[in-house]
Amino acid sequence: MHQEILFPLIREEVKKINNGYLVTKEIDNLDEYIVPASLNDNQGLMGALQLGLDELRAKLILRTYNKFCFKRIYIKFFLSLIFIYKR
Repeated sequence: MHQEILFPLIREEVKKINNGYLVTKEIDNLDEYIVPASLNDNQGLMGALQLGLDELRAKLILRTYNKFCFKRIYIKFFLSLIFIYKR
């Protein structure tokens, strides 16, 4: 929102609607809680990039985990073959 003159009006309306119902540190200090966007109108783009990074990170972790599990299964199988062969 580019109309920064509206922020004091919004804060006053929130105080009026709240009417003491919620008692939190955020409600006590609305000047620091209700503020203009800090990403220079790039919230959507930054959010999409973060979702993409999260998905990539999850896939990399899953791939690493799967390789680890495969190695454990392979080692167990190999050791069981050695054990059977030595009998």
